Amino acid sequence: EMQFKTFNPVDGDNAIRIVPPLAEDKHAGLWCLDAWVVHLSGRGYLSPALFDKTLRDPALEMYNKLKQTDADLASKFKASKRAIMFVLDCNSADEELKVWSSPAGNVDEILKVSKNRKTGALIAVEDPNEGRIVYFNKSGQQIQTRYTAWTLDSEVFPLTDAVADQLVTFKELLIVPTPEEMDAIVAAALAEA
Repeated sequence: EMQFKTFNPVDGDNAIRIVPPLAEDKHAGLWCLDAWVVHLSGRGYLSPALFDKTLRDPALEMYNKLKQTDADLASKFKASKRAIMFVLDCNSADEELKVWSSPAGNVDEILKVSKNRKTGALIAVEDPNEGRIVYFNKSGQQIQTRYTAWTLDSEVFPLTDAVADQLVTFKELLIVPTPEEMDAIVAAALAEA
């Protein structure tokens, strides 16, 4: 569960402005956070180990336990890699910061279009003053979803003070269950299966 509204790309053309998180944590300088998300009982959960590698991950433990005996049931506990980022939906008139739990592969597409073809340098799409709008197309649903036609606007798109005032760190944004809370979530998902 997140404090921000989530960004859900529409079918067809999308335009986003990637916004950097506040730089007070170890993820400073990153515009997206790699995370493993497991979907149980209709909700997405982040691994308790996301910010503390010493913690165990009950969903991963259950996945590994079931993998040998019940592949169908094990698949319910399999996490998918996501790239979590702050974005402005440039197709919307409001300046409300949203969170996008994007498929991890989209980061490579964004990096490809942000590379200056002459110099090879990356354009910092997230830079508060020099960042750009990223355009892409979404088609299909669920596992058939495709993100294509990635392009970068040639004009800079500076962030306003209203947007900057909404910024938080990734750690403040994300609610990560404790291993004990995750044990209960995993047990409930097993009971439903």
